[in-house]
Amino acid sequence: MSHSGKKELIAIALIQFFVAGIFFLALRHRLGPLDQAILIDPAGLLQQRPWMFFNGEQLKQGIFPLWNPSTGFGQPHLANLQTAVFYPLNFIVYILGPNFGYQLWLFSRLWLGAFFLYLFLRKLRLEILPSLAGSLVWPLGGYGLWFMQLVDLNSQILLPLFLIGCHNLSERPRLKSFLLLALIGWLIILGGHPEPIFNSFVLGGLYFIFRLSARNLPGKEMLGRVLLAGFAGALSLGLALIVLLPFFNYFPRCWSLHGSGFGFFHLDISTVLSLFMPGYNLINRGPGKILVELLKGGASNVFNAGYARTACPGLMPGAGVIVMLLALAGLLRLKKSRADFSFFTVVLVFLLGLTYGLAPFRWLAFLPWFSSASNFKFYFSEIYFCLSLLTGLGLSGFHKRNKTISFLIFSALLLSLYFQSFKIKPYLKLGLKDLDHQEWIKEIQRDPESKYYRIAVIGDDPALPPNLALIYGLNDIASSDALFPKDYVRTMEELNQIEDKDLLTYFYPQYYFRLTEASLSADRLSRLASEAGVKWLVGKELSALIGNHQQASIKKAGDFEIISLSPGLGPETVNGSAGNMKRIFMSEAYDFRVGLWASLSGLIMFCAFWILRKRYVKKD
Repeated sequence: MSHSGKKELIAIALIQFFVAGIFFLALRHRLGPLDQAILIDPAGLLQQRPWMFFNGEQLKQGIFPLWNPSTGFGQPHLANLQTAVFYPLNFIVYILGPNFGYQLWLFSRLWLGAFFLYLFLRKLRLEILPSLAGSLVWPLGGYGLWFMQLVDLNSQILLPLFLIGCHNLSERPRLKSFLLLALIGWLIILGGHPEPIFNSFVLGGLYFIFRLSARNLPGKEMLGRVLLAGFAGALSLGLALIVLLPFFNYFPRCWSLHGSGFGFFHLDISTVLSLFMPGYNLINRGPGKILVELLKGGASNVFNAGYARTACPGLMPGAGVIVMLLALAGLLRLKKSRADFSFFTVVLVFLLGLTYGLAPFRWLAFLPWFSSASNFKFYFSEIYFCLSLLTGLGLSGFHKRNKTISFLIFSALLLSLYFQSFKIKPYLKLGLKDLDHQEWIKEIQRDPESKYYRIAVIGDDPALPPNLALIYGLNDIASSDALFPKDYVRTMEELNQIEDKDLLTYFYPQYYFRLTEASLSADRLSRLASEAGVKWLVGKELSALIGNHQQASIKKAGDFEIISLSPGLGPETVNGSAGNMKRIFMSEAYDFRVGLWASLSGLIMFCAFWILRKRYVKKD
């Protein structure tokens, strides 16, 4: 890279840092600390934040976090891919903690997402200002700020780099390009969320084939480059086997809401105007919730339910009028621009069709993977990625004609994105700001037996949201996740007196497993203590529910009541065997050792190739 090229990238990185910092700090000033405010999905604060805290605590002790003993009855941790134990940016939280470190982690992904997207736009030969404009749409427009708390962004911010790697390998099969593509693919897998990983590899593969087909190479040379790209993908998988092998062992033994047919749920096409006017829903149709009960009949039952009944509540976070007008201007320039923009336009149309459940695009959900994963929210990132490219292309047309006008449009774009960020409001209010001062938490923490026995929080407005017990050193029977061990699910059904046919409606819309008031009958209380290892029940007005019970004592702590049960299990039994539950899902040493050695072998091979790359680079 030339000296001027390096100066350009440094300047752009600083501009993006400054702009993203203003947006981030303004949002934080308005909503409060972003480790306490739930933006659009609670998973970021109820899953990623406590998991990263647990990862850091375990690694500081020199322990691989294979098993989480403090959630549910104990659950696999490393085998749950979304814990993203080895993702590099997560070490920010491991080192700096779940408060400041978590917020810095949020910001760093927005900033890097903008910078990587700028690199790709420049790869497509757009000018500096249009590339800068397009690079800010994804992180600060309709996607990044809204969804920045989710683990999905770990992989999604790397998509531009992955596409650059595919572009380079299709152009010239150099060893450096091969190794960089394998490295980025590895990091995408470590990012932790299966859907963004799958989307990135599929989109990267299609882009590679598109670029390769445009070169009209001889058959043997084209086949050689396809095999080289396949080998790069295989190397990425090999490097990630330390997490993939436990995951592949764990996944088929789990229950998930995303069963066959979930991919047919979609947004209502009548809400498409939210792309132009963020947050506005001019037409309300559909049942107002996801009709998860349709999943009982399988994929065909969901498909046959009709468009209106499979429409989900909610909107796609809007990009705004200026972004959409620039994108439309980009569409008008497709004939005069590089074919890459036409490729991503086709991708955009296809993903919008899937997201809004339009035929024939939604028929893809009959395929096994898409049947469970191709639903209304898993393509938002890729949609806004494509809109970012078209925004840059649209502004490029003005930039070629008049640089002053293009700068004014860029300024208007920034202002519109900034004011649109005020549409972001807390999705849920779970009282996370007050947890550090809750008397009942301090009361149980002071009990030395809190290291062994479990708590159960009762009520739809929980005193302690699921998984956050990890941060406070408590063991909680509740669990929030995308995957749940089937034995855990069966036990929770029994404790709550729930039949299989009622499981979906019990789980949705709360999206986590917890004890309900049905578990507080006299015979159930005994079972909670003797089989589940629960010693403390926490909630409001619990005394009225259980009445007089010889096994329970009641104490008031702040706004909540603590019911202490006489434990039916010794501390060693609870801590060692998770009650009567068999820890058959714990990552066995064999799984972990095989994955570890396979990953280390792949890493050694990668390093060897990198060291010797100059000797084996193919000369043009």
